[in-house]
Amino acid sequence: MIRPLTITIDRVTLGFAVMPATTGTTAVVDVLPTYVFSGRTSSGGTVTQTLVAVQATVATPKTVPVAPMTAGGAPVT
Repeated sequence: MIRPLTITIDRVTLGFAVMPATTGTTAVVDVLPTYVFSGRTSSGGTVTQTLVAVQATVATPKTVPVAPMTAGGAPVT
């Protein structure tokens, strides 16, 4: 049985998540707004949880074209 855990949220910040995706055969990156919740458990541990700020049905993620990269991380020219 999992026992309930009390967490006190002491900070909420805005952020974004970068998610690799494809459009057909083109590599793209979806940039989604997030909320980042930070807090402490009743035993003193720290907790951070990131949640996407909107549902996919509310807004379309912004799609940014991405240049292909080599295995070493350099752009393919």
